[in-house]
Order: sequence, then C-alpha cells, then structure tokens
Amino acid sequence: MILLLTAYVWPKWAGPMMSQTAVQDGVVRILTDRNHDVGYGITGVTDVACPSGQPAKAGHAFTCTVTVDGEKKHVKVIIENDKYQYSVSKPQD
Repeated sequence: MILLLTAYVWPKWAGPMMSQTAVQDGVVRILTDRNHDVGYGITGVTDVACPSGQPAKAGHAFTCTVTVDGEKKHVKVIIENDKYQYSVSKPQD
C-alpha cells in the first residue's frame, strides 16, 4: 500500500473529515504514478468514485470504485494517522 498526504474538511458539527475530491485525486495519482515508491504505475485508470463524509480517523477504512481499462474495480483506502495520510490498495475485482 502507498501513503499519501491529503486535504481535509472539518465541519463544526463533526470531527475532521477527509475531502472526497482530494482522496479521489490522490487515488488516481497513487494508481498511475510510475515511481514504485509513490504509486503502482497502472494505465487506463478512470472514473474514481469515493464516498463522501469519511472521518479522518486512524484505522478507518472505506472502498472506492475505479475503472481500469474499462473494467470496474475496487480499492481499499485506510486512514493511517491523524496527519491525513492514507494508504490505497491495488485494484481488485
């Protein structure tokens, strides 16, 4: 899994929340970056969709859908710490 520092949003009524757009953009970067220390180097990644309203709490996990070469796949995103870093798994069916 690859870590990425991301942006967040913090509504007054809730604890810190991950920015849906920033996470989706980060998933694309991690999946497509060819530097093996940063990403997986996968081509043909489109249509990333992550759920909104995800808490920025260490250990919290959620699933995003991605399209890779026209096939729907899933990646698991795990919040690693309170610095808004998260890991992204390789795409799975």
